[in-house]
Amino acid sequence: MSLESVNVLTLPRKRQQPLEHYFKKAVNKPQPNGIGGVDFVYMITLNEDRFRESARQLSQYAIHAYRFEAVNGSALPQDAIDQLGAPTFCEGMSRKSIGIVLSHLSVLQDAYESGYETVWVMEEDIQVIENPGVLSDLIVELDRLVGDWDILYTDFESKVSNGRLVPCLAVSPRPNVPVRPLAYYLRRKCLSENFTEIGMRYGCYSMIIRRSGIKKILKYFKKHRIYLPIDMDLLFIPGLKQITCNREIVSHMPDHVRPHLHSPAYSIDLAIIDHYLYQGDFSAVEPIIYRFAQRYGPPAALHLILKLVVSSPLTAIRSFGHSSNEGGRKVAVTLALGQSIKIALRYRQLFGRTHSCRSRSISSESGK
Repeated sequence: MSLESVNVLTLPRKRQQPLEHYFKKAVNKPQPNGIGGVDFVYMITLNEDRFRESARQLSQYAIHAYRFEAVNGSALPQDAIDQLGAPTFCEGMSRKSIGIVLSHLSVLQDAYESGYETVWVMEEDIQVIENPGVLSDLIVELDRLVGDWDILYTDFESKVSNGRLVPCLAVSPRPNVPVRPLAYYLRRKCLSENFTEIGMRYGCYSMIIRRSGIKKILKYFKKHRIYLPIDMDLLFIPGLKQITCNREIVSHMPDHVRPHLHSPAYSIDLAIIDHYLYQGDFSAVEPIIYRFAQRYGPPAALHLILKLVVSSPLTAIRSFGHSSNEGGRKVAVTLALGQSIKIALRYRQLFGRTHSCRSRSISSESGK
């Protein structure tokens, strides 16, 4: 087994330790260091230089984050790896990703035990875009708007090296947690000019988390353990209300995320698409194409559509594969080809649409 990959095969297991046995304690904490409406500010880091640069950006606004020394997943013993999975890990899950999950849970456990009501949790590669002091007013506004909420992301979406936004378009199912239809996780509800409620997203770089969210996250992972990167697991937590800001206030350095079509966290999960096509739920594929086109642009969206044009007939034929007569197979092929043409023709319409919440946000910013 390599040092950076995790065996996904089920192994004989010893008696499981509680997940919190592997949490890391926060040591030498200063007095509460939050901004208005935030009790404490954490920054998870393994890299001293990155922490120093991020801390420098925050210090310009009199914000001083506590440096939480992250769990080094590469240094975890094999015995710990064998204990942490649910009971295994998703394919491609790295030790580094396991360490990141444990780091976030360790911070939240400390926040819970410290009695904090609202904390700000960041990773080491943040980029301050706007004075973070505005978050105090936004928290007050969000409280008036929706009352109970669990996570407020301080940017709109993750982004790649050229600044283009990266949408989360697919779900990697957990073996021990019920999975809803894809449309449930793709949902986005514009709450106001400043906020959008979401079902899922990439990245946990900068989050303001309420005590209610802390409780839900800790309860979920202590019960179900670790399977996916943390950002890909939050969407499964029952009742977790996630909100994004409709503009970037504190985001991440744009070269931090490098999507790859074959990576577990930043890919179009064609297995999920294939599943919906197999079930005959072609409508579930439409929002994937739409969001992909909006965020990545025409060339990448066309690449996805070509994949769908190929996969749609195959999955449709398989779904009708039980047909014992030649006429049934001809109907299956006809339906499959028709669906391929429909997907291709819909591309132009889908790309021509606009995301209302994002459009209003961009318009309001350009008008300032």
